[in-house]
Amino acid sequence: MKTEDMTASAAGSLEQPADAASPKQTISLFRWVLRGFLLLAIVLLLALLLRPRLTVTLKNSGSRPLTSVRLIVTGSETFVGDLAAGAERTARIYPASDSDLKLEYVDESGDLQRIDAGGYFDRSTSGRIEVDIRDGEVADYREDTHL
Repeated sequence: MKTEDMTASAAGSLEQPADAASPKQTISLFRWVLRGFLLLAIVLLLALLLRPRLTVTLKNSGSRPLTSVRLIVTGSETFVGDLAAGAERTARIYPASDSDLKLEYVDESGDLQRIDAGGYFDRSTSGRIEVDIRDGEVADYREDTHL
């Protein structure tokens, strides 16, 4: 290969191809991609904030405390914590599909107990559920829900 050909091919490799994006085009493309990600993040955040809300008020009207209480629905568990005798607490639940409500807690002897509180709801259900537990049994269950 001649020296002139090598210089020409070396110089040609430093030049940008005709179809390469200019720095301005690259920055513009980056901005559009960034805007797309921001829009997607906003849509996902709104979907989470606007999804149906189902709240459960749990009351311990028994004479013994309930320890480490959990509300269990299909695809989700919500930790409520300890519930002293006479206390009540409210929490949100998020069923993934058709579900009923179960309560799980540790009794005074340290045994794990699970109670079927009842109900029927799904991921599109909104409203309130009130459950009254008395000495390890569901004393009262009220549901004010809608789709």
